[in-house]
Amino acid sequence: MGCGTGDYLRVMAPLVAPGEATGTDLSTQLIERARQLSSVDQTNLSFRVADVYDLPFPDASFDRVTATQLMLHLSDPWTALDEMRRVLAPEGRVAIAEWDWDSTCLAVTDRDLGRRFTHLLCDQMHHGLIVRELTWRLAAHGFEQVEVVPRVQISRDLGAAFEWLIRPATRELVRTGALSEADGTRLLDDLRERAATGRYFLDRTYYVATAVTGLPLGR
Repeated sequence: MGCGTGDYLRVMAPLVAPGEATGTDLSTQLIERARQLSSVDQTNLSFRVADVYDLPFPDASFDRVTATQLMLHLSDPWTALDEMRRVLAPEGRVAIAEWDWDSTCLAVTDRDLGRRFTHLLCDQMHHGLIVRELTWRLAAHGFEQVEVVPRVQISRDLGAAFEWLIRPATRELVRTGALSEADGTRLLDDLRERAATGRYFLDRTYYVATAVTGLPLGR
């Protein structure tokens, strides 16, 4: 669910062959790009435009459902969770992976500015703290054997996280007035200077929640 251009699914498809691997996303453009990037030799791989709140699949269609960095963007993630459960077969397994955005650890020379930035970064997400809800939500929605495993990712140079997250997020916070233009410039300049002198540090904790379908709700 929320497969985007299908990068993860192209890796997973050979692992489930000859079983079918199906990627869904609401974006027609992303699904078309996923199809273009996929090899014609991966005959068990397919992509489909679909709404997470109303999946176009019968009940108990899949043995596994995964959602990576999807739930935090949804206005109603728990309706999507019900749909995941609906399309899972008995004893099917769900895997949901998300960052805990408010625990982002970014080294900034001005510590108050750094703390303010990471909190603002979290707050601009629909559900930046959603990993803190997953354990009890999965149980409340009829899942069993709920487990949550943390994985820490550390960056010591600017890299992709700076380009696709920190810099555009800073610009957006300046645009909305959450940060002043001076603070935004000072933050980015400081991070570049720290990277150039070997003092850059970014730590993010990623959580993978897994669970198994239990008895139908109400039984």
